[in-house]
Amino acid sequence: MKTYKKSELSRRGMLRGTLAMSVIAVMGAPVLTACGDGGVPVGANAGNAALPTFVKFPGAPADLPGNSEGVTEAYFTYPANPPKMTEGTPGDGNPITVMMPAANAIPPATGQNAYAQELNKRLGSELKVAWTPAADWSQKLATTIAGDQLPDVFNLQNETPDFPAMLEAKALDLTPYLAGDAIKKYPALANIPTDSWRGAVFNGKIFGLPIPRGITTSRVLYRREDILESLGAAAVPASFVDFMDLCKAVTDPTKNRWALASLPMIFVQEMYQLPNYWAENEGTFSHLFEHENMKDALEAGRQLVAAKVVNPDAFASAQAQYKKWFDAGTAVMVEDSLSAWQGFQRRGVTIPGFKMAAHPAPGAEGGKGSFWLGDPNHSITAINKKAKDRVETILNVFNWLSAPFGTEENMFRQYGIDGIDYELSGSDPIMTDQGTLEIKANPVYLTGAPGTLYISQDEQAVRARHEAEEALVPLAVKDASNGLYSATASRSGAQQLSAMEALQNDIVQGRKAVSDWDAGVKDWQSKAGDKMRTEYEQAFLQLKSS
Repeated sequence: MKTYKKSELSRRGMLRGTLAMSVIAVMGAPVLTACGDGGVPVGANAGNAALPTFVKFPGAPADLPGNSEGVTEAYFTYPANPPKMTEGTPGDGNPITVMMPAANAIPPATGQNAYAQELNKRLGSELKVAWTPAADWSQKLATTIAGDQLPDVFNLQNETPDFPAMLEAKALDLTPYLAGDAIKKYPALANIPTDSWRGAVFNGKIFGLPIPRGITTSRVLYRREDILESLGAAAVPASFVDFMDLCKAVTDPTKNRWALASLPMIFVQEMYQLPNYWAENEGTFSHLFEHENMKDALEAGRQLVAAKVVNPDAFASAQAQYKKWFDAGTAVMVEDSLSAWQGFQRRGVTIPGFKMAAHPAPGAEGGKGSFWLGDPNHSITAINKKAKDRVETILNVFNWLSAPFGTEENMFRQYGIDGIDYELSGSDPIMTDQGTLEIKANPVYLTGAPGTLYISQDEQAVRARHEAEEALVPLAVKDASNGLYSATASRSGAQQLSAMEALQNDIVQGRKAVSDWDAGVKDWQSKAGDKMRTEYEQAFLQLKSS
């Protein structure tokens, strides 16, 4: 086995899919160099000249401090008597049309939704939202763009071929309104970190407002500590062999219990110090697939599946089912995003003795692994060029919606109406059944405030996640293609990624040999990988020289 060295490599997320190529024909726009892949639009060639000035909102002192490397500020209680951050009413009395995906179920219509009615009242302009189920979003967006029917504002994830060209054709250039000190007119937007703004800059122009997520888009391996402790298996593994032993020790099919909800390949790849997708060394790019340790990680994954420590239905199931298995204790560990922490804790309240944790991956042969840092944004929201005459009103509304944790605006946006959507326990809002239903109308995919760690009335859970972040962040690596654009990735990267994922699944399930990976990599290189590499290297050079 090889000696595994700390990789100087980096991460973003995988491509999520592409829109119909007819969109590009309708736009008639040239291919431009900008953007990136990964389920989150990442700005291209974002020179500092276009970036807004960052002005941090002081806010209430955190109970547990964050840091500039990515650890989140944490609060045990919601600050009492939250102050109002904005002045007056941001809207102009006229509706603002909006198109965005529904995070969960589509919320009740405004006429039957007290929260939505009050939100529109406070904004001073009705948000006329066209909700679309997440599963239908890509096709809906493609059809809307092709028909030139985009509303005033619209959410964009990086699922559009030639993404920068589409923005040039359809989205308003916000640079004059937000670049440099101009953003200070909108203090809540100025509070969004610079890394998030890089994801909204393409070809030196600001084409949208980021929806910041910080570290929460990163994936971790969750553990049911209560189950592990009851089985006498709570020790944190120090190597792959330790991890395998742990998985075998807790798996018991006769009790409908498996160690793993699914095969946690990101966690395994972190053990083997693999690149977070793309790596850069002195301007030269290389990919996860090509790394010398990749086949060792595949062999490790194959061994886990062969040992029958992964739920036997895992490869035919989806993340929602994995969560259910973890909640039920059918799976002792599950790989999910850090943003899932609150949901697990919220559901865990009904489980006697529920206790959860997440730890960094160990090195495959001991020592430390790595931690693949997720994208700083979920997506961006663009303003239609046709809405230019209302841009300042829309930005004022977005500023209100971006008010940070601990403000009156944020309190309302997240929890709704006191006495209807929530009841106060001390200074903590406790959601009512009506609030749980209505708050789905919260326009979470318009914009938002930087992440804050707060889990209502659960100090232990806050401390546990904060401790996890403090252990994870020092090991973080990014994807070197963050902030860069590859036309090939935009057009065919998702298809080629799917082919490699299929090959990976065949290998770990024993249908193909680990040695078959080499031929798959050569095929990927010839069809997309080499072109993507060249395009990223060119974009990287352009960015460095800007």
